[in-house]
Amino acid sequence: MPKHSGTIFKSLTDASGPTLVRQVEKLLLQAIIEGKIQLGARVTEAGYARQMGISRAPLREAARLLEQRGLLITKPGRGFFVRKYTTKELDDIYSLRLCIEEFAVREAIKKASDEDLSRLQAQRNRLVKAASSRSRHKSVEEDIRLHEMLVAATGNDLLRRMFDVMAGDLLILISRLADLEVDAKIVAKSHDDWLQPVLARQNKKAQVAIHDHIYDAWQDLRSRLDLLTAP
Repeated sequence: MPKHSGTIFKSLTDASGPTLVRQVEKLLLQAIIEGKIQLGARVTEAGYARQMGISRAPLREAARLLEQRGLLITKPGRGFFVRKYTTKELDDIYSLRLCIEEFAVREAIKKASDEDLSRLQAQRNRLVKAASSRSRHKSVEEDIRLHEMLVAATGNDLLRRMFDVMAGDLLILISRLADLEVDAKIVAKSHDDWLQPVLARQNKKAQVAIHDHIYDAWQDLRSRLDLLTAP
């Protein structure tokens, strides 16, 4: 991934109000996903706040929100840093993801309404469209959203909350796959391998396909440990 220097953020047009911290949180996360702030890099509070045209206080609050989600870490006396993933952490995330989504496929096939399945198909179309854009952030967001909707289609609120805990990590980790020189359109359409059996309520075929889909992504990430492992 190329290194970025200089100006990362534009000045905010609306730098006031109760949503300011959430705006800044979203911008910081987007910059991490797009590689403008690299894994392991320090969040330079003063510089980023100056670029956004805000004080350091809301930027620090936004950084704390990302820290609560496990996406930033604090080093005493040095500030916030973007988390880097150890091999164990990657394995923990993806082994749990496999369990959640294999269960979600089985439950969604049994319990999802026809309207739920139609929404999954519509989201798949949004993902394919986003993959044709120049925004890696948008494509990754739509990818995660499709999987979130699969989990939601089970009607299991606890399962949904468990997936939400991982969502931030997945946004960052899946963005790393863009560095493997894989065509985003091919990645987007690969979701059909598991989605079409789900839509047809073919449980066995869908189970195998969702396992392969997630496992392949896991191994791709493992093959690029230089992007993920802590020094």
